[in-house]
Amino acid sequence: MTGVFFSTLPTKTIILWSLLGCSVLMLTVVLERCWFWFADQQKVSGKLIRQWTQSASAGLPELKELSSHLDHPIINPVKHLNSLNSNSVFLQVKTQAEKIVSKSEFGIRILGTIYALAPMLGILGTVTGIIRSFEIFSQDALSPEMIMPGISEALITTAAGLVLAVPALIAHQAFSALSDRLAVNLEQFIFVLSKQMNPAFGTEPERDAVESL
Repeated sequence: MTGVFFSTLPTKTIILWSLLGCSVLMLTVVLERCWFWFADQQKVSGKLIRQWTQSASAGLPELKELSSHLDHPIINPVKHLNSLNSNSVFLQVKTQAEKIVSKSEFGIRILGTIYALAPMLGILGTVTGIIRSFEIFSQDALSPEMIMPGISEALITTAAGLVLAVPALIAHQAFSALSDRLAVNLEQFIFVLSKQMNPAFGTEPERDAVESL
């Protein structure tokens, strides 16, 4: 019964079209993530974070002067330290940092799903191809040409699944590493800013606010 079902169902076509859809989705996510990571604002953000962490001994006037030359959501609240209290500025910076980290993680789960799903679809094609071949083996008149479609289905779908899974895995690991590094840099950024705004920084509420990023 199962053999008849797989012999009549165009499983090869269905699997290959599914893999094609996954490949289009993967390419879309990769291009969008490349645009996100190589946009000017991201470069400015990374440059500023390095400058701030390297100049941790500078005072607030120096940090405000440094911020005045750059335009970024996480930087702009620092420019208003005179008109806003330090707690308000700290909360605005922390909120913007959380938004940036959330944006940096976009698409990572999609890539993870694709690199996990693609080999499974390939294996499904292998199984259906073998079932189709064994169904032909059960027939009385047997020739090599009759079993070739089943073998071809098994090999092509497996290869297609692996070809899709490998770049998806590489992209997933690369973007995950970039996101993790950005989160660490932003945490250092907030820690330095907090120490400058409050030399007695280290109390539990403020420390918890930084560590929760």
